[in-house]
Amino acid sequence: MLPDMNTDRKCCSGFVMDGKFHVIGSQQQSIILNSGEVYDPAMKTWNLIEDMWPKKFVPSTQVAPPLIAVLNNQLYGINIIENMLMSYDKEKNQWQLLEKVPHRAENTNGWGLGFKAVGDELFVIGGARGVGLFLPQIHAYSPKAEGSERWSIIGVARGGIMRDGTRGGSFSLK
Repeated sequence: MLPDMNTDRKCCSGFVMDGKFHVIGSQQQSIILNSGEVYDPAMKTWNLIEDMWPKKFVPSTQVAPPLIAVLNNQLYGINIIENMLMSYDKEKNQWQLLEKVPHRAENTNGWGLGFKAVGDELFVIGGARGVGLFLPQIHAYSPKAEGSERWSIIGVARGGIMRDGTRGGSFSLK
């Protein structure tokens, strides 16, 4: 069993990077936290990382947990204020904006949007709205591709998007 973190957190996101478990962002009562914590299994301790998820990425109201994914040991996130894909520089503890995300995350403060690493790509799962219509979509981002080739649409569903957690997090359109 892990020891308690330094800070009580709700609506946070967890991930593994560099062989260590990290927790980022969250709320504590009505206060939005921008710190992160990393669990060092060798030392069996949690270490606080200040400003790991800057407040400028978070609306002032209750929000979804940070939209983050780790691909090839690189942390990526979605800034829901600017609707931008970002990458994290762990040496500098800074985020770099990469480019616009196809789905509008800020419309719902990050709720209703999925963001996962699958294979060598980042999947953004959301949808497009039309008149009285919502069409679930999956877009893939390939960091190794060039220019406009980085984003591709995987599919559009009429009924919904199903996730199969038993097969490595695969998705299917229904």
